[in-house]
Amino acid sequence: MRKFLVLIAFASVVTGSVFAVVGGPEPGEDGMAITSGGSSSATTSVDENGTNWHSEISNLNSSCMSGNISTGLNFSDFKETEEGQKVEFSGTVSTANPCTTIETKISENSENSYSMDLVEKSGNGTCINCLGARQIEGSFITEGDYRLEVTKDGETLKELETPEYGEENKDESYFPSIGFFLGFLQSLLT
Repeated sequence: MRKFLVLIAFASVVTGSVFAVVGGPEPGEDGMAITSGGSSSATTSVDENGTNWHSEISNLNSSCMSGNISTGLNFSDFKETEEGQKVEFSGTVSTANPCTTIETKISENSENSYSMDLVEKSGNGTCINCLGARQIEGSFITEGDYRLEVTKDGETLKELETPEYGEENKDESYFPSIGFFLGFLQSLLT
């Protein structure tokens, strides 16, 4: 009898553990249920030109994707700080499962033009088998004016430019040089 009770207790613990992992938490009113805690990462780099940039991302709530969850990111206006021009973002992105976190991979495409790729990182251990919805927030900052392209899975989510980006070249491209006018006038007179 004692062995039978121990066996029943053991089976209950195992069964309860399985259902806790497979069933997962029920979403609240906002449609999100926390299945993994928040995590943050930050990256700072100095490229070969001496340009310093900094990126941060925080992984917030996560759940299985459902009909009342929409994906997308919202971006703030650029803010001038001591470190440079800063843009912040927040929203929800789809992931392979709710245990997946998001990290950033930054690359410099050309001078003052950057790509920030949102990359999925699989969690360790067992996870519920469903398409995930991960809430994130983060920022990107660098000195001076710049262009930023935000991508995930090869798809461009947003392209941003600081208000003054490219202004130094616009004067020359919109207004021909005085040399052009002088050459034109000279050709008319001869």
